Amino acid sequence: MRSYRMTDLRPMSVAGTWYPAAADRLECEVARYLEGASIDDVAPPVAIIAPHAGLKYSGPVAAFAYQALEDARYSSIVLVGPSHFVGFRGVSIWPSGAWQTPFGPVQVDEKLAQAMRTASAEVAGAPISRITRMRARRRRWMASFCSMSSSSMPTV
Repeated sequence: MRSYRMTDLRPMSVAGTWYPAAADRLECEVARYLEGASIDDVAPPVAIIAPHAGLKYSGPVAAFAYQALEDARYSSIVLVGPSHFVGFRGVSIWPSGAWQTPFGPVQVDEKLAQAMRTASAEVAGAPISRITRMRARRRRWMASFCSMSSSSMPTV
């Protein structure tokens, strides 16, 4: 297992409040929502749009979007969501290291993150102090939906 410097590992900020902090409980809850989301066979999507409120509120709806990913294979995923507490121009990303989840760390695709930053001045890597101040939920349980099926898939 890769080790991370403290500033490279994005800690879980709301585990145990908006979604279960224990991997086994989270896995059961996510699996239950996915089992309840029956969809027709579809081509692997280029993108999905899913709600990200507390898991018990939006999980049953989000599961329909994530169910479309069941047989899809991607080299990386990009999770996009709002800043809930601080307004700023552009997009902030976690540029290196990993996102901590109840299932363990999800590696950041650092090459993709750098390519996104290079492609647009609107994309900035946020230092940990700014991220901490923002207290954004940061789609942690969305990463959990994805990491249950492919824990080695890098993310941005």
